[in-house]
Amino acid sequence: MNIFRARVGSPGDVQGSNELLLVPGENLRTGVKDFQAQLTGLTTLESDLLTVASAVYACDLAFKRGQREEITRSIELDLPVVNYYAFKNSKNELEMLLWTLSHDNWTIKLHRIDGQAEEKISWPKSTGVTILFSGGVDSFAGALDLLITRGIGGVQLASHVTANPVTKQTQVDLVS
Repeated sequence: MNIFRARVGSPGDVQGSNELLLVPGENLRTGVKDFQAQLTGLTTLESDLLTVASAVYACDLAFKRGQREEITRSIELDLPVVNYYAFKNSKNELEMLLWTLSHDNWTIKLHRIDGQAEEKISWPKSTGVTILFSGGVDSFAGALDLLITRGIGGVQLASHVTANPVTKQTQVDLVS
């Protein structure tokens, strides 16, 4: 079984022989600029989350599955984060979540980078739900069902930016 390796690095880093080097702003679109255009005050935790999510997405696209019995991939992803302890404490859950979603073996390697980590806060209890919304028929039907039963205030959609015009229009239509 092949092990696919990826690392989130910085401009000027040299790609290793058996790794995919992902550089935010070059070949990894994190969405930080889009986030900042819509909202103010991007925290280091939000920036870390955008980097982690975009790196996972990039690995899923870049590392092709084999055929028949070789469909499960083993992926090692090296991630730089400012909020090291927040991610370290959730690393096992993140790897299990990725296994559940993709049926791939994920190994997340974290290393701390400079920056001001966020202080620990108590999150308010929410009665809402969050749904991953791709813009496809399944997630559209699920989102619509939740919107009907819970109302607009009870549903949050998490998605990605796509160049696919049909998917993009579906996303825009549901938001409308």
